[in-house]
Amino acid sequence: MPVDPPRAPEPGWPPEGDRPAAPRVVAVTYGDTALGAAVAAALGSAGVGTVVPLATADLLTRDLKADLVGVDALVHLASTST
Repeated sequence: MPVDPPRAPEPGWPPEGDRPAAPRVVAVTYGDTALGAAVAAALGSAGVGTVVPLATADLLTRDLKADLVGVDALVHLASTST
């Protein structure tokens, strides 16, 4: 049975109201390191919304799940160096 090729989306689809909104609050792990600060600064200058840098000590000693209440997106750095 032949399979139809994928179609390009129609112009104006999805309707404007159905498009996901850009994140308003973005948290960045290891925000107190050089790499974390650079990522936070780049996100801030790109206009993604409010950027909340999370310090290394906070990640180790606090409840991250509770700290992320109200955060729309999280950028987790797996390494603190480039």
